[in-house]
Amino acid sequence: MTTAAERHADHDLFIDTVRGLCQDPGARRAISRSRGRGLSHCADAHSYLAEHVFRHPIRKYAPRAHYTVAALIAATSTPHTPDQPPPNTPLHAETAAGTPPPLTPASPPGADPHPRTPTGAAGGPADATAGTTASGPAGGTTSGPEAARAAWDAWHRRPDLGRTLAEAVLRRALAHDSATRRLRALGKLSTDLLHPRLPALAKLLDQAGLDTDFAVLLDDLVWWDTDRARITSAWTLSFHLAVGGDTPAPTDLAET
Repeated sequence: MTTAAERHADHDLFIDTVRGLCQDPGARRAISRSRGRGLSHCADAHSYLAEHVFRHPIRKYAPRAHYTVAALIAATSTPHTPDQPPPNTPLHAETAAGTPPPLTPASPPGADPHPRTPTGAAGGPADATAGTTASGPAGGTTSGPEAARAAWDAWHRRPDLGRTLAEAVLRRALAHDSATRRLRALGKLSTDLLHPRLPALAKLLDQAGLDTDFAVLLDDLVWWDTDRARITSAWTLSFHLAVGGDTPAPTDLAET
């Protein structure tokens, strides 16, 4: 039984693990060759990823999502260094007035945002407050519902795919209309059709100098088959809140 906080922390750990593996050029090439492919076509990546996915109590229930994200990381030209601030952007940083509000609809304190189990998993997420602690006033810690709420808010301040696409629009790397078409198209796709579309989009964002939050993308891909409508709505909301009324004339890097 896994809480949302535990799942999110594990996503970050997996991303760091993949970045470590990709320090080896051979591993990076092998992992990148699995981008957009089903697991039956990922033989080169298995020797690097299998033990980190199929033998893991959380990841084994969503192996394709983990392989896809690992391949996207391996294919990026300038992967973000763990424990360092993202190299982009006002959208990825705190505002002058403090931390920005979440761009996705919030859940009540202590509630797990995904009260379901990914396809093939046994059981469901436990109470999101279980074992959760967070920094409190004067350097202290909080636990239970307060910590769960703090962790939930912190996670949803991180940029999802919609928010990153908005940054591409603001940087004139992607047309506003093109970005909205992409979001609509992606939201209609099943997992089998979505994953092959992600490498081209990730390449476009990478060429624009944007740092995709792969842990957030991973969580969305894990839940895509059971919660696609909510995820698509969150991406669209994040995009429009971030872009606002600023839709400069762009020069698209790609229209695929």
